Amino acid sequence: ASSMLIFGGALLAIGIFVGRPYCRFICPYGAILGLFSKLARWHVRIPPTECIRCRLCEDACPYGAIVAPVPPLPRSERARARRRLLFAMALLPVWVMLGAGLGYSLHPVMAQLDPQVRLARWIHSERIDPNNKFAVDAVTAFRNTGATEASLYDSAAERLRTFAIAGVGLGLWVGLVFGLKWIQLATRPSRQEYLPDPRRCVACGRCFWYCPEEQVRRGWMSEAEVAQLPRDRMNPSSSLSGGM
Repeated sequence: ASSMLIFGGALLAIGIFVGRPYCRFICPYGAILGLFSKLARWHVRIPPTECIRCRLCEDACPYGAIVAPVPPLPRSERARARRRLLFAMALLPVWVMLGAGLGYSLHPVMAQLDPQVRLARWIHSERIDPNNKFAVDAVTAFRNTGATEASLYDSAAERLRTFAIAGVGLGLWVGLVFGLKWIQLATRPSRQEYLPDPRRCVACGRCFWYCPEEQVRRGWMSEAEVAQLPRDRMNPSSSLSGGM
């Protein structure tokens, strides 16, 4: 129980800085969806046509979940970006091996979640020092079954091996996900429109309702009215100068 509390507390602490860490990096289903979504043909986007960068979606979002456009890299920085990408790709096997090693080193702790392993540890501790009294009721119940301690130790050892294999597998998976995420961060693809951030977006739809292009598509505004809106009202911190 204490191990699960520590694990849950660690996830909560990480969640302060990283949105939904368990779903995105540890849960196999969520991580697979996240990886394969990069290959999807269609992605969620706010304007149905070309983005005019009026930033009304950014102003309307109550959660600050709108991601600004990303300008193309200047020619002077492209070589450094390629080196950064190659470095991230070279680190992928390192992340995988580190994850496997960490998972293996944690398997004794994770194995304590198994009742057979805990019982074997309690009996072994009592055998070493009779003054160590752990879970007296559980130990007494085991001895009343007539089973031998040797059979209990064999069962606990087998489960420890299972946890070791599972720990290595989980570590490999987490290391692979972190390595691929590192590569993704190093790619920095350029983008010329505002998009909802999946880590913070709660799918309220306000950005779609406020998008002038979406209102034109629905017949709520005319092209003439949209033409009067300020265009390319870019955030100074994300200017696309030179890339547009």
